[in-house]
Amino acid sequence: MQRKDAARNRERLLAAASELFTSRGLEVTLNDVAHHAGVGVGTAYRNFANKGEVIRALFADRLAEMVVRAEAAVLEEDAWTGLVGFLEDSLRAKRDDRALAELLTTPDVGRDLADQARDRLGALVNTLVHRAQEQGTVRADMAGTDTVFLEIALGAVMRCTNTVEPDLYRRLLAIFLDGMRTRDDNSLLSPTPLSLVTTHRIVSGHTR
Repeated sequence: MQRKDAARNRERLLAAASELFTSRGLEVTLNDVAHHAGVGVGTAYRNFANKGEVIRALFADRLAEMVVRAEAAVLEEDAWTGLVGFLEDSLRAKRDDRALAELLTTPDVGRDLADQARDRLGALVNTLVHRAQEQGTVRADMAGTDTVFLEIALGAVMRCTNTVEPDLYRRLLAIFLDGMRTRDDNSLLSPTPLSLVTTHRIVSGHTR
C-alpha cells in the first residue's frame, strides 16, 4: 500500500510540475510544485532531490520529441517544406510550453539535458538548411545557426504579446521565411554567420 501511495504522490507531483512549468516557466520551485500537488514539501523532496531532477523527469521526453520532429523534417522530399514545418513545430511547442522555451535558452537549470538536445538539433537543422540550398529554395549565404537566433527573436515576441495575440509571432515568422528564400540579386548577408560551436556557447551561457 505504501508503494502505491508513493507512486501516486510522484504522479501527482509530476502532473503539478507540468502544469506550473508550462504556464509559469522555470522560476517554479519544488515547494510550489508540492503545494500545487496538494502534498507536503517533505514528500516532494523524498521523490526529487531538487528542481533539476523534476526537470529531467519531465523534459527528457519533450526534448526527445523535438529531435524526432527534426529527424522527420530531414526526410521530407521537399527540403523547404521540411525546414518550414520544423520551425513551425518548434515555435508552436515553445509558445505552448514556457518552460520548454526557457530550458533551451537558460543555462541555470537542466543544462546537461538541454545541451544534448541542442547538439542534436543543431546538426539536424544544418542538414535541413543545406538540403534546401541544394534544392535552390534557400539563399546560399544562410546558415543553420541563423535559425537559432530567429527562434530566440520570435521567443521574445511571444513573451511580450502572449496575453494580447499569442500567434503574432507567426506574422514575423512569415517575414523571416521570406528573407530566407533564394534571391535573384547578388546581395549578401553581413556579417558572416556564427559557427554551431559558438552559437551553442552563447545559447547555453558560455560566452567566454
